[in-house]
Amino acid sequence: MNPRVNKILEIDFPFLLLQFTNGEIRKFSCESYLHVGVFKELQDERYFSKAVASEGTVVWPNEQDFCPDTLYLESEAVEQAAVKKGTLTEIERAVTSLSRKDFNTFRDWFSTLENRKWDREFEEDTQKGLLDDLANEALADFKAGTCKEL
Repeated sequence: MNPRVNKILEIDFPFLLLQFTNGEIRKFSCESYLHVGVFKELQDERYFSKAVASEGTVVWPNEQDFCPDTLYLESEAVEQAAVKKGTLTEIERAVTSLSRKDFNTFRDWFSTLENRKWDREFEEDTQKGLLDDLANEALADFKAGTCKEL
């Protein structure tokens, strides 16, 4: 029996960085599955980001999942050192040494990452009801006619 998924370390559409029960860290690409049957819904990056580790595999809210053996056998091993978090100084040094082309690519990637994280946080806050008071206040102001045109 192959190792099972212990946890998801990173979700970076269409990739999953997974830690397995044997301690290995492996990168799985969902790309070849995105146009197949029940997996088509995973094409939506926001939905894709809702993946969770459960019972040794990865599952999504509408019950899509992968066989744990598929996740292990079709993933690529990642060196622990490549996953290790760098210090802020190391990251700054690496970014400032990039060529202009690589910096632009990095900037675009980072902007996308930041937007995805913000979207996830906003979605979570909405689901938890953390924005309800603000929404109700805005609706009350609108109904009272105290809103200004932008």
